[in-house]
Amino acid sequence: MIYHGEPRAQRYLLVADSVHQWKLEISAEEASKLLNGLLEVASLSRLNADSLSRDRRLDVNPSVKSQPAPTTGLQGRVVYLVMVDSTGVADMGTYSTVIASDSLVEADARRVAAGSRFKPGMEAGHPVRVLVCQTISWLLGPPH
Repeated sequence: MIYHGEPRAQRYLLVADSVHQWKLEISAEEASKLLNGLLEVASLSRLNADSLSRDRRLDVNPSVKSQPAPTTGLQGRVVYLVMVDSTGVADMGTYSTVIASDSLVEADARRVAAGSRFKPGMEAGHPVRVLVCQTISWLLGPPH
């Protein structure tokens, strides 16, 4: 990478506004901290079926029954939305990533969602199709 005519080995993030003539340059470490902060806020939002469907009041919100283990071996986090049908299966045609720390963990999140089985949401005693927001975190083992 060349920066101001000099070779530069360090990665960084540059955000610029050409209309107001300002720019912000942050290091890779600072960009990682910023992304992790955004992911933390996104995962804390905990959207549920009631907030996503104003006309519907569920007796029971959907929950994860079984889920395949992530396989990337990387550290990261993904927040995604997917419709879960009345049988507890994710409709992958509705899958949407809200935010992801890395494209590799994003691809793995899609695989995990496709293999997940949910206890469906219940309305008036009957299972119903519901939009689910889920956060998946890949954590490295404890430091030695």
